[in-house]
Amino acid sequence: MKEIMDHPNVLNLIKHTLKKQNYVALNDIINLFLSIQKDSNVLTSKLKQLSDRTAPVTDFVWVEYLSGTAGKELLRRMGYEYVARNVFRKISGEHDELFELHIRYPKLVFSHETALYHHNLTNVLPRFTVCSVDINYNNQTLNNTPNLRVIRDKNFDVAENTVVMPTNQGNYAQFTNIYKTICDIMNPKYSVDEEIRSKVVIDYMKREDADHRKLLRMAKKEGVYEENLQIVEVVLNNES
Repeated sequence: MKEIMDHPNVLNLIKHTLKKQNYVALNDIINLFLSIQKDSNVLTSKLKQLSDRTAPVTDFVWVEYLSGTAGKELLRRMGYEYVARNVFRKISGEHDELFELHIRYPKLVFSHETALYHHNLTNVLPRFTVCSVDINYNNQTLNNTPNLRVIRDKNFDVAENTVVMPTNQGNYAQFTNIYKTICDIMNPKYSVDEEIRSKVVIDYMKREDADHRKLLRMAKKEGVYEENLQIVEVVLNNES
């Protein structure tokens, strides 16, 4: 197997494939090798040599071999370092803090000012990263992460309240949806810059995709109906 992984054509193909990727999962490497084996002539002679003196090279053999230290070592040779959960990042590339938090703690959901910024409802960069988790979620490592504010929500419904969106670097993570985000910001119990709070509903209502009925349904569920209703009515009356 090592002969094949050291084959210059294979290494060049992997380098070309990963050239623009700052993050890569080990499964990506496994799938790439399986693709090379099936769809390319790059390995034809090497595979034949290997098969002639050992057992046939099957998909299972590749997966078993690359899932161990071989795939990780190959990525290290390519200039990647381990992040978490078999995901690696390019050492020389731009790091994506939100994506890395998402990989390390897949149950957290970016919310409040962080989600507001990614929904393009504010151009104010958050001073810290805010995330929401279920009230029963317990991870001391997450609690002690610098520059991270963790909100514990007893009514948090991941299926209803979240959406997968790209980070600034184009990697995907979970955020609260736009309705939940607005209601979180409008909640008087949450401490937020008043300038942000006073504008968020007005700015949302200016959008072409604004749906005030969905917003008010969420507001009623979240206990901030009056806070949202008053602003929504003013905007709608001004438009009529």
